[in-house]
Amino acid sequence: MILVTGAAGFIGFHTAQRLLDRGQSVLGVDKLDDSYDPSLKRARLSILNGYTKFRFAYIDLSDSQATEELFQGWNFSGVCHLAAQSGNRNKSFDAYHKSNIEGFNNLMESACNAQVANFVYASSYSVYGNNPHVPCTETDPLDMPASLYAASKRANEQQAFLYHQKFNFPSTGLRFFTVYGPWGRPDMAYFKFTQALLEGKEITIYNQGCLERDFVYIDDLVDGIISALDNIYPMAIFNLGSAHPVSLEELISVLERLTEKKARKKYICEPIDEAPQIWADINKSQEMLHFIPHIELEEGLANFVKWYRKQYRV
Repeated sequence: MILVTGAAGFIGFHTAQRLLDRGQSVLGVDKLDDSYDPSLKRARLSILNGYTKFRFAYIDLSDSQATEELFQGWNFSGVCHLAAQSGNRNKSFDAYHKSNIEGFNNLMESACNAQVANFVYASSYSVYGNNPHVPCTETDPLDMPASLYAASKRANEQQAFLYHQKFNFPSTGLRFFTVYGPWGRPDMAYFKFTQALLEGKEITIYNQGCLERDFVYIDDLVDGIISALDNIYPMAIFNLGSAHPVSLEELISVLERLTEKKARKKYICEPIDEAPQIWADINKSQEMLHFIPHIELEEGLANFVKWYRKQYRV
């Protein structure tokens, strides 16, 4: 039995589904909060509930007793921790602390006590902060996070390191870059841009459009997650991205072609909390996880737009 936290979330849903398609048993955990449209989370969950080897538990991981009881009731061969409060400049540190730090601590403590063989968790490219070095490598200095979310994710990595040092507890941290695809999060730029294009609404572009990000398709990302679950490392960190920077203008241009709509753009000077250019060095992931992204941006966005039209009856 594999424990997948955040199973009703974008990445958790796809990861749980891949494991189930391989014939593995999965216990999904989620608190189904309203950080974005809960109906999307329930729709994902309804698909997972169609699998005979899927079980679901409604648990808030910041509840230490409930988390400990979860491990007393089930014997997990591995943990895939994907639940988190996502990055949002309008959220307080309390929100990040409860979900990303307290929840992570409770889960890792319980998994360590239960001597779970493998603990894989989601980190983020946000830990690189305003690092001017690109592409980002796992050995880059990380002493200046640029957001509260980044600080919480870096704290997770540091705790994992300490549990390895003190308890010899194995863990693998995966620094996700910008993940996109069907069933994605409505607060992500590609999702909002698609919605605005199809509804004829204006697109707001931050930092005057001077942004480049590393977009990795969800199926490729899940390949990396599954590999991390299949290969136990004493303590490891990996980048999971496409290793190719994509500008916002390029992203919008591709979506314009796919939707056959012309974007109405509004540029604003408001700064962002990260470096304007961020993409991944994935040499380590390629070597140790055999992680090779296959889906090009246009193909991945075409899949997303097709899903969006069907899901929202556009």
